[in-house]
Amino acid sequence: EKLKERAGYRTVFIGKWHLGFAQKAYAPTRRGFEEFYGILTGGGDHFEHSSTETVAMRGPEYKQRATVMTGYNLWHNDVPVPLEEHQGVHTTTLYTRKTVEYINQMFPSGLPVFLVLAYQAIHAPIQGSPKARQCPTAATGKRRAMCQMIASV
Repeated sequence: EKLKERAGYRTVFIGKWHLGFAQKAYAPTRRGFEEFYGILTGGGDHFEHSSTETVAMRGPEYKQRATVMTGYNLWHNDVPVPLEEHQGVHTTTLYTRKTVEYINQMFPSGLPVFLVLAYQAIHAPIQGSPKARQCPTAATGKRRAMCQMIASV
């Protein structure tokens, strides 16, 4: 907020938020970012853009309560991104494209930009992009997928 107010910065967060979303007040667009594109949780399927999370309820009235949630998890600001737009595209590719798009859109304005790119890779689930060709052919299974994820970043 201070960057925007005092120095006129444009602020963008792309990627894995993982800083809370139980209430709207915790969302990136309520925490100083005018633009957000990514997931709200700590991880999720890199191609289907869905997440399964166990959320521990806090406070004296909940004590031991935990809730498991599964669902689509790719957002632009406070709106889900239509699945058909990006299904099958690895998150690293998706976040890189979106970052380049924001840079091309914002930098010509001459205003300063604070842009955070928080890749979801190399986070579980271990799902490499087949387009990452830098990995040795000897690597197989999860080892190859891990190599693909690292090479993509």
